[in-house]
Amino acid sequence: MEVVWMQVKDACEILKEETNAKDEHIRKMLKEMAHRYYSSVILASLESIEKSTQSMSAFRRI
Repeated sequence: MEVVWMQVKDACEILKEETNAKDEHIRKMLKEMAHRYYSSVILASLESIEKSTQSMSAFRRI
């Protein structure tokens, strides 16, 4: 996890050097990225649970 944090930190520093991005811009961008990632993870988990439930229901009918 520490390696990932260092990579993110380095990427943020490069972004600040190459653009006029301020800390609040970077913070907002990271929050949006995290929200999208976790939203997709939660959605995939819910779809997996739904498929498992459907499979169990079909099995019970047999």
